[in-house]
Amino acid sequence: MKKKIREKARLFCTPKNLMHSPGNSLYILSGLLCTLTSFVFLLSGTAKADWVRGNSKNAWWYDLGNGNYYKSSWQWIDGNHDGIAECYCFDENGWMFENAITPDRFTVNENGAWTVDNIVQTKSANLISQNNTNNNTDTVSNISNNFTETKNNNLNETRNNEKNQTIEDFNERQDEYRADLLRRVNKHRDRQGLNTLEENDYLQEMAQIRAEELSIRMSHIRPNGKLALGYGVSGEIATKGAKTPGDAFLAFKVSKQHNETMLDRDFLTFGSGYYVDEKGKSYWIILFSTSPKPETQRKQ
Repeated sequence: MKKKIREKARLFCTPKNLMHSPGNSLYILSGLLCTLTSFVFLLSGTAKADWVRGNSKNAWWYDLGNGNYYKSSWQWIDGNHDGIAECYCFDENGWMFENAITPDRFTVNENGAWTVDNIVQTKSANLISQNNTNNNTDTVSNISNNFTETKNNNLNETRNNEKNQTIEDFNERQDEYRADLLRRVNKHRDRQGLNTLEENDYLQEMAQIRAEELSIRMSHIRPNGKLALGYGVSGEIATKGAKTPGDAFLAFKVSKQHNETMLDRDFLTFGSGYYVDEKGKSYWIILFSTSPKPETQRKQ
């Protein structure tokens, strides 16, 4: 039986513009048959749920391994089995929306993942079962109502959970998250053959102040109207909405300007800030300096 190489798992391991994770892989299937009215997946041995690219349409659908598939719903799916799930939207025929605005007005990227402010939304895979709504066997008479119900049951509940979880993480893991972000930057620099940077107490203090200021004014201009640069700070990168240090780092890495700042050869020291406001919105920032002792260059 002719085998077909399936590319979806690889796509979700390393999307082009935002996501990156280890363990990129290809999956090989045998016996794939797709018709206009139904999806039938034949696999020797035990069938497993996985992504399938359609033959009748250049789009993806999610085979549950038992003859059923998701449709007319949002679903959290751990596509590359790394323990982190992303959220995908499926139409009434089971096709995944990609690089589009969904019927309920949410944004999905070119890989189909739900994004907010260009940040892919994720959650722990062990929470999937309590949020996913499987509408694969029911006839859908009103797709708009179905999407609205799914949005309320899945996304709103998830957002509330993520808000509470983010605030808890901020209270309990702030120092750990800040240190993790700096480690990722140094690892990135080391892979490019650059010097690693020294964590500086002054920059750490300034970065935390700036993270809190970002919740008031998301800009390189501080709430007092002055630029952040000039206080012993030579460079600054910031993002909002990321749930983890890994997400924040990826947001910096996929931005050409931010990535160039992280890889500046002249920098010697750095510090990071992480803040979550009362609404659960997270703010991340890294300050860089060309001085080994930037506190001596602070403007009075």
